Amino acid sequence: MSADDTTIVKSISPTAAQVDLSLPAGVWSFELIIETPSARLRGFTTAALVSGEDSTVAIDMELDWTKLVLPDYSGGKIIQFDDISGSGQIVLVGTGISNIGFTDFDFSPYDVDFDDQGRIFIANSIGGSGMGRNAVIRVDDISGSGGVLFTEPEYDYGIRAVTVDRKNNFVYYAPTNALSPPYKIYRSDLDGSGQVSIDLNAGVDTVQTVYGMAVDDTGKLYISGVNGSLADTVFRVDPTPPTGNVEAVFQTNLNNPWDVLVKPSYVYVANNEGGAANALLQLSRDLQLVNSYGDEIDGTNTSPGKFYGPHRFVAIVNKRITVIDDDYFGSNNDKLVSIDAIDGSNWMTFPTSGDGQSLFTFYNLC
Repeated sequence: MSADDTTIVKSISPTAAQVDLSLPAGVWSFELIIETPSARLRGFTTAALVSGEDSTVAIDMELDWTKLVLPDYSGGKIIQFDDISGSGQIVLVGTGISNIGFTDFDFSPYDVDFDDQGRIFIANSIGGSGMGRNAVIRVDDISGSGGVLFTEPEYDYGIRAVTVDRKNNFVYYAPTNALSPPYKIYRSDLDGSGQVSIDLNAGVDTVQTVYGMAVDDTGKLYISGVNGSLADTVFRVDPTPPTGNVEAVFQTNLNNPWDVLVKPSYVYVANNEGGAANALLQLSRDLQLVNSYGDEIDGTNTSPGKFYGPHRFVAIVNKRITVIDDDYFGSNNDKLVSIDAIDGSNWMTFPTSGDGQSLFTFYNLC
C-alpha cells in the first residue's frame, strides 16, 4: 500500500476474510499478494480515503504465477515442483483428494489448469465406462483439499483437455472420443454446475477430435486436434452454446498437435511429431505462422532444441514457456523443457540428463 511516497507492508494470514487498517486520508494504491501451496495470486486497486470515515476497499485477485503442476497420466498422479530444478516435489494421488471417494486406480490425470483463486482443475481419463469418474476434478491446491467432482458428461471415455476462462468464470472440457458427429465439448461454472454441451460443427471447419484447449482474454477458444476430414488442425472458436463457431484454422506442418498455449500476442502449439524445426509453433491470434523451433529426435537427449515429442504446456501463466516432452513410441524418454521464447533462449530441462523415467512417465501408455 502506498500514498504519495509512503509505503506500508503488512503480512496477513491467507485465510483472513478482511484486514483492518488505520491510514491517513489521501489516495492510496493497494496491492494484495496471496501465496497458496501451488500458486500466487495478485490484485491491485486505488481508493481515496476521507479523514474520519470508514472505507471498504475490495481487491479483485488474478492468477499471477504457478508452480510446475504436472499431470502424470501413466503414473496416476499429479506432481508439483517449485521450479524447473525439480525442487520441492509434492505428489497427489487419488486417495489424497478429499470428498470424492477416489481410489488411486480411479485417478488418471490428463490435463490441468487453474482459476483465479489458485484452485487446480484436473481432466480425469480412466477410459471405458467411467461410472462417474471420467470427469473434471477441482481441488484447492496440491494438498487435494476441497475436492469437487463435476458431473460426468455424456461421453464417458475420459476427459482429455480442460481450460479455465478466468475472465468469465467458466470451465471448458473435452471428452477423448466424440463417438459420432457432431463433436461436443462441455462448459460449466467453476463449481461444476450449469453444465452445457457445445457442438463444434459450424463456421469455416468442423472439429472431430480435441487434443488440447486454451482460452484467451476475450473468451475465444484455441483447440488443437483434427477436423472432420481427419486433418491435423488448430482451430479458433467462438464457444457460445449451443453451437460453437469455428472462426479460423491453421494446418501447415502440423503432425499430431497435442496442445495449445495462449500468451498475450501469440498462440503456441506443441506439435508432437512435428519433425525438423517444427516441434513448437508460434502463431498469431488469427492463426498465421510467425515462427517455429526445435527438432524431434530419438534417443535420450536434453541438448538445446532437441525434443522427444512436445505434449502438454504447463505453468501457462508464467513468463517462460514450459512443456512436457515425452517419447511414448520409442524409448519412453521424458523431460520438462523450459525456454524464455520461441527462439529457445535460456533452454533448461528437468532432468538435465538421463531419460527421466524415475521421475515421471507422463503419457507412456497412450
